[in-house]
Formats: sequence, C-alpha cells, structure tokens
Amino acid sequence: ERLAKLNDKFSIVRSFHTGDANHDIKPVVGRDTLRANMGTLYARVAGALRPDSAMPTNVALFPRAVDTATGPAITQFGNFEATGEFGSAYAPFVPGAGGGLQADMKLNLPQARLNDRRELLASLDQWKRQVEAGDAFGGFDTFQQQAFSALETARITAGIPRFGQDMDENTLPPEAGLEARAISYAKGCYIGQEVIARIRTYGQAARTLRPLRLPPEAAAAPGEKLLAEGKEVGQLTSVGPGLALGYVRKEHHAPGTRLTVRGAAGEWSAEVAPLPA
Repeated sequence: ERLAKLNDKFSIVRSFHTGDANHDIKPVVGRDTLRANMGTLYARVAGALRPDSAMPTNVALFPRAVDTATGPAITQFGNFEATGEFGSAYAPFVPGAGGGLQADMKLNLPQARLNDRRELLASLDQWKRQVEAGDAFGGFDTFQQQAFSALETARITAGIPRFGQDMDENTLPPEAGLEARAISYAKGCYIGQEVIARIRTYGQAARTLRPLRLPPEAAAAPGEKLLAEGKEVGQLTSVGPGLALGYVRKEHHAPGTRLTVRGAAGEWSAEVAPLPA
C-alpha cells in the first residue's frame, strides 16, 4: 500500500530495443546516454542536489546496500556509476559505498545526548503551546517570571535570537546572525546548502537581525514596524527595557542608523546598535 502511493514517481521499463546484440547495461549506460549513468544526465539538468532538502538527485541502489548477504555489484558488463564526460560532480550517490556525503549523514551524537535533546525539545514544545494559547506565564511563579524576564533582557542585549520569537523555519541563518556559529562552508551536503552558498557568493542577506536602542519610556512591542524617512524597512521581534531586536533591511542596518518605531501606542526613535563582539 505504501509503495502504491509512490507509483506516480516511478518509471518502469518493461522492454528496451537495444539495436545490437552487445552484452552491456543499456539503457542505464550506453552510447545513447553519452556513456553516462542516466541519473547523471538528469542531475546535470536538474542539479546534483534537491534545493528543498539537499538530497542527491542521482542515486544508484545496489542489493548489498539493503542486504549485506548479497553479492557485490556486477561490473563486467559496464559501470552503473559511470558519468561519461560530465565528471564526478554528477556521479550517483551509492548507499553503503562510503564517501563524504554518506559520512555527513552519520549521526555522531551519543544516545544519551540525543535523549536529552528530545526531552528539551518536548519541554520547549509544551512551553510554546502555552504561549500560543495565551498563557505564557500561567504556570510560572513570581520568581520564575522575574528570572525569565532577566534572561530575556540578557538575550536581547547579547543579540541572540530565540526560535519562535526572532526566527522560524523560514528564516535564513545569515539573516538571524547565526552564520559564524551555525554554518560550515567546509562541510558536505546539508539541507539549504545551495541557498546559503548563493548568499555568500553573490552578496549579503536582504535583511538582518540587529540590536536596537530605544528610549526608556518606549512602549514598543514585537511585530511593530521600523521606518526610515516614512518608509517601512523592518520590524521588531523582541523588546526589552530600552532595547530591542529587529530585522532591518541591509540599506539601513549600519550601526548608528536612526529609525522610527511605529506601533499601537505611538512612535519612538530607535538607533541601530553595534553587534555584540
């Protein structure tokens, strides 16, 4: 039943007219495929990686990858992994054959740490559900509320984004200032790599998270707009006493830039502060 739902993604070849009597591996690799694996031709057109998941578009699955008791791949009739004139960049990913991509897929995290992560995420999910239900501090006593407020102020001062508050699954790491500590340009394939590499190669992100100084009396709130000469150039995401975090367009995010916060309670001046060292 599960396979039946995926039938629209498969092309099943029932017969193939070879045109000769050679014992080779047409149509996967042959003269008509420029001596390259058919998946290599597809990868050359569509890209070696899927842009939404960074998974390879060309995969060669041999029986041994599923069952180690089976024999090795038969190569006397041809090489199923051949790339012809297209080069190794479009070679098929072969599960079980090793290599950099497979090494990147290996989980190098002790089971105990993984379990801790799961418990922490479960706790954060529960807290998030409380926030979404409008009862963010309902289960907190006075001291817990004060501690949370102190931590939030310290976080905003340090320019550290919080997931669900300053970023979500649609935020690019360079936008949130996570590039230096969360992105590796030496690592192999990972989800979103092409987008990150493109930003690095062709320029900076269109908007970035910046610390902002506000007047002590400002009653600003997350989501309120940032203006430059009356034009919207960003919005606040976190607000503390006299300070805030917000996304600002690159034309206006230099330290010292004067902006205006426009909110439900009025308008206040804002100044882009330097990023913490």
